[in-house]
Amino acid sequence: MANRLYPIIIMTAILTVAAGCTEGFGPSRAGAGEPSTLHYSRAASERPRTNMASRVAELGPQSTLDDYIQHALLNNPQLEAQFKRWKAALEGGTIEGTLPDPQFTYTYFIVRMGAGPAMEQRQRMALTQVFPWFGKLRLRSQQAMDLAAAEEQRFQAQRLQLIYQVADAWYDYYYLARSVENTRQVRQLTEHMEGVARARYRAADTDHADVIRAQIELGRLDDQLASQEDLRRPLVARLNALLNRPTGAELPVPPAMEPAQVQLDEEQLLQLADRANPELQAIDHENASRRRAVDLARKQYYPDVMLGLEWMDMTVMPGRRGVSSEDNWTLMAGINVPIWRHKYAAQERQARFRHMAGQRQRENAANQLQAELRRVFYDIRDAERRINLYGDTLLPRARDSVQVTEAGFRAGTSTFLDLLDSLRVLLEFELSYQQAVAMHGRRLAELQKLSGSTAAPFSGNVPESPSVQTGDAGLQAEPVKVDSIVPEEGGDELRVDERTVTEGQ
Repeated sequence: MANRLYPIIIMTAILTVAAGCTEGFGPSRAGAGEPSTLHYSRAASERPRTNMASRVAELGPQSTLDDYIQHALLNNPQLEAQFKRWKAALEGGTIEGTLPDPQFTYTYFIVRMGAGPAMEQRQRMALTQVFPWFGKLRLRSQQAMDLAAAEEQRFQAQRLQLIYQVADAWYDYYYLARSVENTRQVRQLTEHMEGVARARYRAADTDHADVIRAQIELGRLDDQLASQEDLRRPLVARLNALLNRPTGAELPVPPAMEPAQVQLDEEQLLQLADRANPELQAIDHENASRRRAVDLARKQYYPDVMLGLEWMDMTVMPGRRGVSSEDNWTLMAGINVPIWRHKYAAQERQARFRHMAGQRQRENAANQLQAELRRVFYDIRDAERRINLYGDTLLPRARDSVQVTEAGFRAGTSTFLDLLDSLRVLLEFELSYQQAVAMHGRRLAELQKLSGSTAAPFSGNVPESPSVQTGDAGLQAEPVKVDSIVPEEGGDELRVDERTVTEGQ
């Protein structure tokens, strides 16, 4: 009986060894064989993540735009979902680079089959393994790793998109806060002037029409303030949604800030975007996978090889004496026969067409990106012109005009309508200036997204945004410590790596 167990033990051992050997056919997660863009920081993964998480958990009046961005990067569920998709794609290299499962078959003969003049078969076991033609597994695994690299770039694109969305919502909220503040200041001036008009009316220095006009203007400003205050709730809800906070949670009013002092080299930024934009890089990795698909299609003309080992339990027929039973071992080999060459030719043409389509897709995406960057450059220059115009020229003159007109109204040399017009112009210029500041910040955030840089693409005094050294001539800034989101090595969670970031790190 023990002898009958030996074949089963041998088959099991061979099956275990074959299964273990197949684990080494695909490249490792780090991209053995082919270069990969997947980066991990072991030192960073050993740091506790609680410090930064607790620092951005509560957003207070002193919280900067960078604090809002870090909070979103740590908590936004859409970014987390894309990170999980990247992690899932990373497993494709192992899956596609592994041999197909071995086949184990067992046959028991209910009616024993004769195998000679004195022997008959009682049972049979076989173990077979298919080996794809040389290079097929490697190409499939490299295809999967290319697609994983594309998912990594989509994660980076989602990260930059989230940064832009937070900045866009924050600057909307910032503009609303400044609008409310400026409207209240003009209302206070108008209310003061309404008191002056009533005093002059009681002294018979003016008619009742000036008092009525002042009260009408106060009513208009009150309505404008009520509309602005009502707009605060949807803007806060939008920002909270990006931060993964309850939409009704309160957010502090953003503090006033000076516009960023920007130095942009447009041609350098155009070149940087063509190299660093994650959407373009994702297409490049997908095209690399399609190019390998062409090579894989050529391999279909070659057969796959099957190797196997079979054991047959041979027993002596009843009534036969003097004959000893023997077990038979048989080696097997086989191939599939690739005779449908028109199918393989069609597969190769299909792969080529897909690769060519991917190349044209990349060209179109690059053209669209260049056009978007040109538009952003114009918006930045236009916002800078308006900031300089209103900040340096129109606003100082509008404030002087209000003071001169007020003095003239008190002296009786100007009318109350002139005073109201000067107040309206002042409010209009204040709002236009703050709108230009907000637009400038939004377009800088969009420029960061389109250029593919994880650094702020500007230099100068920017109190609400981090400045990061990039090493490119198009982006000039001083290196500072910022918080960057990276995946934990071998883990399934996003974490914070607090370090100095440089382009290409």
